[in-house]
Amino acid sequence: MEVTRKPIFLVGFMASGKTTLGRILAKELKTEFVDSDEAISKLAGISIDEIFKNRGEVYFRNLEWDFIQNFTSNKKMSVVATGGGMPCYNHMMDVLNNNGLTVYIKTSSHTIFNRLLANHNHRPLIMGMESAQLRKFIDHTLNEREPIYSKSKIVVNGDLDLDETVQNILNSLNKIHENG
Repeated sequence: MEVTRKPIFLVGFMASGKTTLGRILAKELKTEFVDSDEAISKLAGISIDEIFKNRGEVYFRNLEWDFIQNFTSNKKMSVVATGGGMPCYNHMMDVLNNNGLTVYIKTSSHTIFNRLLANHNHRPLIMGMESAQLRKFIDHTLNEREPIYSKSKIVVNGDLDLDETVQNILNSLNKIHENG
């Protein structure tokens, strides 16, 4: 099924399901899947945790910028799961919108909290947070990022099961393709 020749950028808060959905979507579209954090880690030769710990968030955001600039220079069809903060720095949401189709996986803070509670010690921005602190961080940060994520060309409900969410994305992509 070919619905676009541009990259599809999945955006949303951490634990919204971008990577999992991206893998399924790429398989459905018979195209390449790229996880931006994995690609950045591979290019840097160290984990995202180590980048944050040893070089800091600003350094990481610059790596994201470099990655997207290089990636969009070839504009090939692929599905890209972006890091949760990527669209929120360096006018990156505009860059993503100008170079592909953006899909916001809009997930409630309740769902995100439950997903992160199980494995938040593997995520640099929330490592070591207690439950109440994590809840406050999610609510505050999601509230800040929502206006940026909402600039996406497609918005889908990330609280649904995987199959429903993928189908909603595919339906939206088909509508865009049909309308030119």
